[in-house]
Amino acid sequence: MHVSTQGLVADTLTDLAAIRRSVYHFWACNGLDEAYGGFHGTLQRDGSPTPPADKGLVQGTRHAWAFSTFHLHGYRHAEAGSKRSSTCSAHAPLQDVVEAGSTAAERPSAAAAAIYGQTSTGQSDDDSTAGAGQPLEGDEATMLSHKQRRPTSQQLARSAFEFVVSSLLLPDTGLLAWMASRNGSSILQDNTVLYGQWFVLYGFSQYYAAFGDVRAQQYALDCFAAVDAAWHNSSTGGYTENFVNSIPDEALAPVDSEMPRTLNVLMHGMEALAALHRISGHPTVLQRLLELLDILCARLAREQGLLYEAYLPAAAGAQWQPAPGQVVVYGHNLESTWLVADTLDYLLGIEAIPPATAAAYRAAAMNIGAAAVQQGYDAVHGGVFESGLPGRAPNSTAKVWWVQAESMMALWKLWQHSGEVGYLRKLAHSTRFVRQHVLDNVYGEMFWQVEADGTSKFYNNTNLDTKGNMWKASYHSARAPLFLERWMTQQ
Repeated sequence: MHVSTQGLVADTLTDLAAIRRSVYHFWACNGLDEAYGGFHGTLQRDGSPTPPADKGLVQGTRHAWAFSTFHLHGYRHAEAGSKRSSTCSAHAPLQDVVEAGSTAAERPSAAAAAIYGQTSTGQSDDDSTAGAGQPLEGDEATMLSHKQRRPTSQQLARSAFEFVVSSLLLPDTGLLAWMASRNGSSILQDNTVLYGQWFVLYGFSQYYAAFGDVRAQQYALDCFAAVDAAWHNSSTGGYTENFVNSIPDEALAPVDSEMPRTLNVLMHGMEALAALHRISGHPTVLQRLLELLDILCARLAREQGLLYEAYLPAAAGAQWQPAPGQVVVYGHNLESTWLVADTLDYLLGIEAIPPATAAAYRAAAMNIGAAAVQQGYDAVHGGVFESGLPGRAPNSTAKVWWVQAESMMALWKLWQHSGEVGYLRKLAHSTRFVRQHVLDNVYGEMFWQVEADGTSKFYNNTNLDTKGNMWKASYHSARAPLFLERWMTQQ
C-alpha cells in the first residue's frame, strides 16, 4: 500500500474500532431479554426496554447473525472469573475480548477459517492475557445498563436463535412467522414474508458457521426449500414477493408474477443464498444465487447508472423496467455494490462462475456504486444521503444509520476495484462522520438517523427515536466495522 494511503487507512481503522466497540457494548449490556429470551423488542436511546415489546423475525435473525459474526471474528467478551471486568455498570469501559495476544482481525476463529478461507490460531477463548480495551467516548457515567454481567457473543447469538426457533417457526412448513409476543407464547402476525425468510437463511447460516449447531443448518435448508417451492418464478427468474400471505392453515401457492420486485429483497436474497451455500454446498442454492446475480447485474434497467427501488419482472432474457413512481435509494445501490463484489470473490474461489462472467458482473456493480457515490455522497460533511432521482438533487438528505454502514463498505470495494484514492478519502471522511455524529457517544450504538450536518433531533416517539426496534438491530452497525476491519487489515 502506498504511503499516501496508509494514513487514511490507519485513521479509518481507529474510527471503525470505536464504532465496533460502541455497538457491541450497547447490545451486550442492554439487548438481552433475561426474562423470556431473545432480544427486547424496542429499546430507548439509553437502552431501556420500552413498548412495543413484541419481537420480530427480522430483528431476531439479525441479532443472531451479528453476534455469530462477532464470535467468528474473535470478539467474545469477558466470562466470569476473567481478570478483566465483565460487568455492565454505569462506569464500565467498553472493552474488546479477543484471543490471547492478538487482535480479532488478525486472529480469526477456526470457524472463520472455514467461512473466510483464513488460518485459525488454534488458541483458546481464554481472554485473561488479552490487551486492555478502550473506553467509550463521551460521558461513561450516563451509559445506563440493565444487567450487571455482560453475556458473551455466543450467549447472545444463542438466545436470539433459540427464541426465533421456539416462537416463530411454523410447524410443517419450513417457514417462519413475522412477529411473536414478548414471552414467545403466541404468534401475533403469521405473515410469511419473503424478506423475513431471507434473514432466516442469512442468520441461521452464520449461526451454524460460528457454533456448528446442525439444527441451524437444517432449518435454513428447510426454509429455502419452502421459499423455492412457493415463490420461485421460472418464467421471469427470481422470487415473487408477497407481503400479505398468511399460510399456517392453507397450502402455499405462487402469487401474481407481475407484482413489482424490490431491489431490497433481491439483494438480500443474494446475500442469504451465498451464506447458505457457504455452509451447505447445495446445488439448487447455487443455481438460484447465480440467477439473482444475473438479474441484479444484467437485467435491471438503470438510469444514469442507478438502480430504482422496484421493478416489473420480465420474461427470461429481457430487461426489467422500473415500476411507476420509484426513487433511487443510494444505500441500496451501494449495498448491492459490495455484496456483489463479495459474492463474486466467493464464487470465483470455488470456481462456480466463469471469470469473464464475474468480471462483467463486477464491472456492472462498480458502475452502480460509482453512480450512487457521485449523486448521493455529501462532499461537505461526509456520509451518504438517503434517496433521490437520477440527475436531480436528493429528495432526502437525512443520514440514515444503515445507509452509512453499507456505503462505507462499498467505498472500500470501489477503491479496491478502481485504485482511485478519492474513494479512500471519502471512506475516511464518512467513517469519521459516523463516529462523531451517527454514533451515540453517550449511550452507544447508532442513532436511526441524523440531519445532513450531523444534527440530531427528536421524531415524536416514532421508530426514529428508538435505538432498537423491529427494523433496527445490531446487523448493519456491526457488519460494517467487522467486515471493513477484516478487509483493510488483509490488504
